[in-house]
Amino acid sequence: MYLLPFVLILLGANASGTQQGVCVLPWRKGSSSCYLVNTTAVTRDEAFESCKSADSQGASSLVVIETSGENDIVGVLADNEGMTAFWTSGTRNGWEAWDSTTSQSVFIDYSYENWLGGSRDSAGWSSTGKNGMYVDTQGVNSRYWTMQHTTAEYVYGFVCEIPLDTCYTDLATTRDTWQRTNVDETASMECPAGYEGDQTRYCNALAVFQDPYTLNCSAVVDSDGWTDDTASDGFGWSDGNLIDSDRHGPFRSGSSNEKKFYVNASEVDYPYVLIRFTATPENGWDGDVTISIDGVDLSTTTFSETTSVSAILPREAFSAEEEFTLEITATMTGEDQTSTKQFYITDLYLEAFNRQDMSEECYRKNAFNESTGYPVFEQASSGFLNTDDDLTIEFTIPRQLYDVVIAFEGQQNAQVGYTDASASTSLWASDRTTTGKCGSETWSAAIPWTDLTGAFTSVESFNDGTQVQDNSGGSYYVFTAVLNIQATEKNGCLQPNHCSRMGAAPNCHLAISFCPEVVARCRCPDFPGRLCVL
Repeated sequence: MYLLPFVLILLGANASGTQQGVCVLPWRKGSSSCYLVNTTAVTRDEAFESCKSADSQGASSLVVIETSGENDIVGVLADNEGMTAFWTSGTRNGWEAWDSTTSQSVFIDYSYENWLGGSRDSAGWSSTGKNGMYVDTQGVNSRYWTMQHTTAEYVYGFVCEIPLDTCYTDLATTRDTWQRTNVDETASMECPAGYEGDQTRYCNALAVFQDPYTLNCSAVVDSDGWTDDTASDGFGWSDGNLIDSDRHGPFRSGSSNEKKFYVNASEVDYPYVLIRFTATPENGWDGDVTISIDGVDLSTTTFSETTSVSAILPREAFSAEEEFTLEITATMTGEDQTSTKQFYITDLYLEAFNRQDMSEECYRKNAFNESTGYPVFEQASSGFLNTDDDLTIEFTIPRQLYDVVIAFEGQQNAQVGYTDASASTSLWASDRTTTGKCGSETWSAAIPWTDLTGAFTSVESFNDGTQVQDNSGGSYYVFTAVLNIQATEKNGCLQPNHCSRMGAAPNCHLAISFCPEVVARCRCPDFPGRLCVL
């Protein structure tokens, strides 16, 4: 195309398309931009390159049409120059804008669209190879958009643009590309994939974009887990200074950082959230790292060597049914943030847990072939504790147990028992809090006497384990009931070769274990009834 050099020379004659915010001829003023119409027919890529150099200050680009009003203005300007069609910066990826700050193209999502036929497909979007968008200014197709090939045989005029009083550079951030925004206005857009909420960005009076405000973006945690990808850019963290390439920190005594999370899993089915990371000390750190949820401490770990830190968040007890703010705080006695004693965090991971997930996280690795955790009846907290005739029963249940089933023998009302499936209607409840990550949870129920039909039997006497209680010759009513609590615990299962590795007798035989993993265990005749344990 021999005309393109002539176009570049002609545009170069105008050192700048604007002076102190005023359009300089041959640039024409629109609503919020200066426009330059060029009738020379060129390919789409040639039009894009020509517009990049049309302004000596590097402020110009191929036109971006953001409103119906702008579509009309640019259409009128092109029509006045006798053009029947003109290239825009539209592509399949959005508006291609040249960012002079970073010297690269960025793509802006379409906020306004005016496709020929009313849809992208009708305007050629679905046709292979049509990667550029032009505007038709004639006849019934006036000012509608159409996709076109960008090869040499498809040539049109074009329109260049210099935005006025607008933030139009530095549009691309690490995770998003922002719309051009008028000065003294705040742009808003959805948080990136993997997050819930909206983020904002302010365009100041000097038409300079400020850093995005991302603290309202909540990272989505589900049963597949959330693996940290923010150590390089600090996205969504309150303190961007506590980021060091591929790790969080340095955390020094008194420093903290926080981030919002959104749990995309039913609280009934997934009542817990696992929080886990690795803490690596430097320069003699010997102190605490505290995990807090919405300002309430969940766990504190003291360490002086590289440590895997983990905690289990009971969602209901911390009002974390959907969103919560995770805060990580460093504390070391006698030190402050000026100290060089510090630690870094890597491998941050969160996952929504059901009861079995939590149980397996907490399972006791020495629990070979038998349970080592049991429900405990809290007699002092049970009984008829007030005058409302409700029977209160309380147990503690270790977190190593799952698939909890509570049932009275002979019960006729399902709500006096408990299964995971009936949790929403059961009278049994727990706030699921513990002392320590894998302690015991308190479960209790206040059951109306009238709901216990079929559960209690009138007797003359019974043995309470220490003595016989009777009805004193009919002076009292004595009732008994049997309450069963059933649960499952993961056990460590021994492999068949453990016998030979222990040097056991050759006739040491195998028996199938009842472990969930269903692997073999061995018994040695030299020690009847005992397992061979490494």
